[in-house]
Parts: sequence; C-alpha cells; structure tokens
Amino acid sequence: MSSVAIVYFSAQGHTHQLAEAVAEGARSVPGTIVELIRIVGEDITAGRWNNPAALAKLNAADAFVFGTPTYMGGPSAQLKAFIDAASEVWS
Repeated sequence: MSSVAIVYFSAQGHTHQLAEAVAEGARSVPGTIVELIRIVGEDITAGRWNNPAALAKLNAADAFVFGTPTYMGGPSAQLKAFIDAASEVWS
C-alpha cells in the first residue's frame, strides 16, 4: 500500500479545494492512502511551526504534495515555517 501526504496552507479556501481535488485523484489509485495535512496558524508559535502529529503522518508517507498560495512571488510564510520545521526529519 502506498501513502501520500498532502500538506497545504489555504488562506481563502482556494488551495484547500485544490488539495481536496488532488486527494480525490490520489485515492482513485487502488491501494493508496491519502493524508491531508492543513497548516493552520495555531500550529505556529513565535514564528516556529510545531505539530508532532502532522510530522508523524509526513514521516510515514511514501510521497508528498505541497500546496500554498503565493505571496510576493514566493510561498506563504505558514508553509515556509512548516518546511523549515519538517526539514529536521531528513537532517
């Protein structure tokens, strides 16, 4: 069985809709488990993202999909905080 973690931040709900569509497509592949991991402001304290349960889901996944709106030509600060925190898993 394969697992896919879809990690995303959605301010207005548009990226959430896209994440749901990607999840639906991934679930259409037999034997695929999909975990949606939504980045929320409550997970960020003093500029640092912290959610051990989400990291455990990410660590168990075979593949990742990241989604974020762009702000000033780059990823959202919320997703960037997540990526910075999650990079410890692979260090």
